[in-house]
Amino acid sequence: MKNEISLMKRWMRAAAVAGLGLWAGPALAGSEPAPAASEKAVASEKAAEVPTEVAEEEVFNNWVEVGIGYNSINENDAQFNQRFGLPSDQFYGGIQDLHMEQGIGNALLSIDGRFIYDNMDNLIDIKYEDPDWGYVNVGYKEFRTWYDGSGGYYPGNAGSTNGVNFPAKDWFKDLHDDELHLDRGELWFEAGLLLPDLPQFTFRYTHDWRDGQKGSTIWGDSNRTGGYYQRGGRPFKAYGTRAYLPTLLDIDEVRDTFDLDVTHTIGNTDFGIGGRLELLEEDNARYSYRRPGEFGVKQEGLAATRYPVEVGRHLTTREKIYSDMWNAHGFTETRFNDVFTLTTGGSFTAMDVDFTGQRVYAGEFDQDYDAWYNNIQNRDEGYYDLVGGAFMKQYVGNVNLIITPFEHLTIVPAFRVEFMDRDSVSDFVETNFADQSVGAGKAKQTFSTREIPIHLRNMGTREDVELTESLEIRYSGVPDWVFYIRGEWSDGETHLKESESELGAYEYEGAPFIDGDWHDVGVTELFRDTNTDRFMQKYVAGVNWYPTHTINLSAQYFYKEKDIDYAFLTDWEYYADPADGGSTGDLYPSFIREQDFQTHDLNVRLTWRPCSFMTSVSRYDLQHTTIDTRGDYYRVSDFDDSATALDSIETCQVDSHIFSQSLTVSPFQWMYIQGYGTFSFNEMETPVYGRELPGNNAISPATLDAGYLSIVGQSRNSYWNAGALLGVQIDDKTSFQCAYSFYQCDNWVDDSFQTMPYGSEGEEHTIMATVNREITRNIILTLRYGHVDYKDVTSDNNNSFDGHLAYAGMKFKF
Repeated sequence: MKNEISLMKRWMRAAAVAGLGLWAGPALAGSEPAPAASEKAVASEKAAEVPTEVAEEEVFNNWVEVGIGYNSINENDAQFNQRFGLPSDQFYGGIQDLHMEQGIGNALLSIDGRFIYDNMDNLIDIKYEDPDWGYVNVGYKEFRTWYDGSGGYYPGNAGSTNGVNFPAKDWFKDLHDDELHLDRGELWFEAGLLLPDLPQFTFRYTHDWRDGQKGSTIWGDSNRTGGYYQRGGRPFKAYGTRAYLPTLLDIDEVRDTFDLDVTHTIGNTDFGIGGRLELLEEDNARYSYRRPGEFGVKQEGLAATRYPVEVGRHLTTREKIYSDMWNAHGFTETRFNDVFTLTTGGSFTAMDVDFTGQRVYAGEFDQDYDAWYNNIQNRDEGYYDLVGGAFMKQYVGNVNLIITPFEHLTIVPAFRVEFMDRDSVSDFVETNFADQSVGAGKAKQTFSTREIPIHLRNMGTREDVELTESLEIRYSGVPDWVFYIRGEWSDGETHLKESESELGAYEYEGAPFIDGDWHDVGVTELFRDTNTDRFMQKYVAGVNWYPTHTINLSAQYFYKEKDIDYAFLTDWEYYADPADGGSTGDLYPSFIREQDFQTHDLNVRLTWRPCSFMTSVSRYDLQHTTIDTRGDYYRVSDFDDSATALDSIETCQVDSHIFSQSLTVSPFQWMYIQGYGTFSFNEMETPVYGRELPGNNAISPATLDAGYLSIVGQSRNSYWNAGALLGVQIDDKTSFQCAYSFYQCDNWVDDSFQTMPYGSEGEEHTIMATVNREITRNIILTLRYGHVDYKDVTSDNNNSFDGHLAYAGMKFKF
């Protein structure tokens, strides 16, 4: 009874303290004490906090931390939300961290929690553990991820199209609210029956979800790219269509998971079996804009009068998926003696998927298909009435043998086999549109858009087999040295068969009978039968060296090669020899015959402690990757496998260099300084890098060779990241930390003359100052202020922001 009364008093005291903190104002969101300049800075500050001396008789096992924060942001709030994961221009906060525990006999009851108002960052985790029989755990958590859905930026020139004026440097920010977020959550129940010397059971049920919106890089298109550019002193051509309009992903996903596992030990062998059931529902959509605010011209019937028409459309692609997945698995681990240990494992997974969907052009999002929609354009391809399903089976087995013939030598050979079988079928109505015109050449006039619906069935089967062997050897018999080497080899084969058949024009009755066979469904539009063989080998060699207690050096080399060969047993997309009057047409997707991937990676790390108060860590990473590709040239018949192949060429080369350095100095017991810096250089080249492509639209024969229209550049991803942290223990109750971080990237190139400019360029400075003050032995006050300034050149500073971050919190221990 005494224990129960003590437990009640503690919990009532904690509730009163928590209420006092909430009465003082909402607290700062997030699990950290305050929004720091970066995750690294927050981690460093928490690690650097000086513990407060506590009397030996006082042990505080419970605490509650409350606080309040406010971020005042100028310019683009959405970019700040995404980069810092915090809301802007509003108060937010609550209980940052709550922990309570109480012994009940031999058992322990603990509660952990976090409740952040206005940032959807909440947690409640309750666990009861009894060493005599097991445990029970229930919990709930949710958190928010922020996104900036502003789309791209095109630095075009001012101009007009069909009498409509467009500004320079077009930015489609106002199409929608770009302050987007996804809320993720999880509710769970877990229990374990862990009786000694008996089989042990664990069960877990999880209900999790994702709900909200985020941006997509599948951007919509626009012709608002400005006027004409100059060529040879004359206006030559409009910039043309560019894809930079923002696209939204609307996400609604719910999943329920049931897990049951049983483990037991008999003699020198551990056994385990388990099962898993996963039920998933998805209702996701992609909202894309196409050419909003633009007008074209059409002709009414065969009359000579032409009139302007709006060409802006809303494109909705919606997918609904319902899937059930079952899994059964098991393992064994047998310790024969000090030299040999054998582990085995096996798994079977089956998944049944049903899906529906549509891709519809309309005046608003989420509208039904309308063949008479006024703004429909030539080649606006979509589909509706999509219904289908897929079934997958996967078998996996592995065996590992751990051999320790000597004290300092370990050898681990392993073998893994995987087989996967997938079948799918779907029916849908494909919609396309074509312009009906009169006249020819410049006199050609469009007077209507004709619908072309086709009812199609798509079927596919795929079988994959993968055999993998590996060997690892580790040796530490040389003083101050550790050597290791690993090798992995994999052989795989895939057999893919796919077809698409026309079930008849959708508006007609009496479509051909569907019996599920490959060739008897109707008119076959596409049929492929492809075998893929692949071989992968991977090697890792490394060494760790400890010459003195102040220096340790580690180096590792990594090599990976993957060779893939494609054999098209049947391919209806055949290509005739141009020398015989044929055309290569659309060579994909059966064009690639062979691809070889090679990766070399080297990394070196040096840790140096020149004196007792200084530690330096240096690291360098180098990675070089190439892709060689060989393609077809032509086929002489539908079912020919003897196509003349092109020579293999290097189609891609990627080089990466990463330099990183950190330094920690603690010259006095009451002071420490930490600094870090990283430089990453990443560059990708293709065969067309630096190649000038001649234009096909010269304004006259005299200017046919008067320059080139397009130059393809390199793809770069290089950036600087640096920072410093200063910590000072002012007195035995007060500490001060100041953190600064810097980020810069310079990869954006304005090549809008020939394409959409990609890459990024920006610069960010963040400074954060924190004071911790111990009011009493069980009350700690935290005050924090920060300033951030971010400039985004890629968006012409439309995504730039600067602001002030403030936080006040108090931690009560009891």
